[in-house]
Formats: sequence, structure tokens, C-alpha cells
Amino acid sequence: MAVPEEVKGNLRQKSYDVLCLRKDVTLWNERLKTSRAKWEEENESLLAKQAMAEGRLTESEQILREMTISAYQLTGEKRPGPGVEVKEFLVLSYAEQDAFNWAKQHGLALKLDEKAFKRIAEVNTPDFVTIKREPRASIASDLEKALANQEGN
Repeated sequence: MAVPEEVKGNLRQKSYDVLCLRKDVTLWNERLKTSRAKWEEENESLLAKQAMAEGRLTESEQILREMTISAYQLTGEKRPGPGVEVKEFLVLSYAEQDAFNWAKQHGLALKLDEKAFKRIAEVNTPDFVTIKREPRASIASDLEKALANQEGN
């Protein structure tokens, strides 16, 4: 069935709208990029000082954590100083293959790899899978060219 002229006209108009809005967004992005670059240049020393302070903070926090763990290991106190605390977490260590075998044996903790399953099911479709075609619209990245080509036809 041919696309009615009214529908074509509506699509063409909306395509022009999208094209104009894309150009508008591009313009604003460029202005923002220029403004941001200018601001960063004007505030270069401020940004450098902030980055240095952040680096010193990260390093100091790491040292404080290490000192807290040392104090805890020495005394057993979970709150060895003001503003610091030790929290204990369970950490499990195991071979992945052993865990997977256990999960299969017990029918627990299994997760489907959906991406792999879909690739397989497209080629070798199990009875419980239905496949249908679903339309999805795409818009040309170069709408200006597409509209110019359409005008020429």
C-alpha cells in the first residue's frame, strides 16, 4: 500500500521540526562547550588547587582507614577513635566452577544469560519461545540530506 500524501506531508513536516531542533541543540552544545572552556581557562588555578586538595583528602582518608584497622587489630575496639569505626563484612572465596556446579545440582542461584539465550533461540527455537517481528522507527542521522534527497524526487 502506498503512503498517503497527507501522511507523507506530516512526516516531512515533523522531520523538518526534528532537523531544526537538532541544529538548535548542536548550537547550544557548542556555545556551552565554548563557555565551559573559557570558564576553565579563567579558573585554571582554582581547578588545580581543588584537584590537589581532593588528592590530599583521598590520601589522608586512606591513611586514616589504615590507622583505624591497625588500632582495631591491636585492641579489638570497633570504635578506636573519634569519628572512625570498623565494620566487619563476610567475604566468601570460592572457585566459580564449583559454585556453578553446586547451583545446578541444587537448582538454586542460577541466572539466565539472556543475551546468549536470545542468540541461540533465534537459530534453534525452543517450543516455549515465540518470535515475532516488531516495527521500530529510526530517524536518519543526516536528516538534512534525507530531506534534500526527498525534495529532489
